Amino acid sequence: MSERLIIRLASQPNQPISWLVYSDKEREVLASGVLNSSDELEQITAQAANRVVDVLVPGQDVGYFEVTLPKANRRQAIKAVPYMLEDEIASPVESLHFVFAKMAGDRQGVYVCHQHKMEQWLAQLTTANITAKHLVADYLALPVPSEGAISILQFEQSLILRHGESRGVSVEQSWLGRALAENQSQEITLESFGVDVTFDDENITWQQQPSLVMPLQQLAMGCKKVTANMLSGQYMPTSNKQHSHWQVWRNAAVVAAVALTILFVDMYLAATQLEAQRAVVKKQSDAIYRQLNPGVKRVRMVKKQMTKQLAQFGQTDQGGEMLVMLAALNTAFEQVPELKPLTIKYDDKRSELRIQADAKTYQQFDKVKQILSTNYTVTPGAINNDGNKVNGSLTIKATS
Repeated sequence: MSERLIIRLASQPNQPISWLVYSDKEREVLASGVLNSSDELEQITAQAANRVVDVLVPGQDVGYFEVTLPKANRRQAIKAVPYMLEDEIASPVESLHFVFAKMAGDRQGVYVCHQHKMEQWLAQLTTANITAKHLVADYLALPVPSEGAISILQFEQSLILRHGESRGVSVEQSWLGRALAENQSQEITLESFGVDVTFDDENITWQQQPSLVMPLQQLAMGCKKVTANMLSGQYMPTSNKQHSHWQVWRNAAVVAAVALTILFVDMYLAATQLEAQRAVVKKQSDAIYRQLNPGVKRVRMVKKQMTKQLAQFGQTDQGGEMLVMLAALNTAFEQVPELKPLTIKYDDKRSELRIQADAKTYQQFDKVKQILSTNYTVTPGAINNDGNKVNGSLTIKATS
């Protein structure tokens, strides 16, 4: 992705948080702002969608140390590094998070941060549904200074300093003198990226560097190259994909899955219903054929059998008319299933079909008559009430 969201979290939750959307392709800032505290991080959740999220944390909370390791069994020796630093670190080793830098000769660099700080920052991001790809100390996003020099950038009320490739610190402006005093060099060259603070010292040489309008933009350009990602070990993301990206599309995916499930269920039910209707029609067709052919024991492929039978009788034309009338009659039976045919007879000479049937009411005979009257002349015969059912006849004749 060519667009990134850069967030600089604060050391404390109630301190301001700066953010910026940066386009690596266009090399320009697309959006930026400052939040009053971590409680407002949800305001930029949408900015994290479809973008890589790089998080900067104050350098004052991430220390850097170096130890000398033996050439043999370095993998085993690395496991002992935290305990080799116990004398330099005031906190218990078990409460710290260690991130190892790339070795330089026999020197092993290691970044150290309190676990409660890591958990605090990650909890703030999780609450806002933002997942970071990188979490790095802010001083590592500064340009690497020239040999013997120190890069320095003013960020709001803080100053960020970078000593060489790996070491750095973030301090309040009033602490600059103390931070520089730790440097063993008598003469110090400060490569400045937009520093307004005045600090006159004959041993300090200020070299103004080409700086950008926004300090966070300068850090955004540098943090992409940082390899010391604090999201390692127990804090390593479970997925390389943006959690926020998934959050955006998750609801749509769920809706699509539900819609597909409903579609398949509807298709299955429709197919089941059609199969049931086909079975009913086949049963009715078989019943009609048996009534026309009482001697038939087995009915298979009704249409073919009836066509063959008509051909044997040499009455294909009349048989064609009869088949059409039977099809219409079958349709009427489907619409009025309460009417049960008892006998069906076809008169070749009159080209008419006579049926004797039982029904529950007179209206059911009348309904069948109305259905068939669309294409045929239907004459009702005697209709008698026989207890709980009605018995009657209908004569169906093709219109000339």
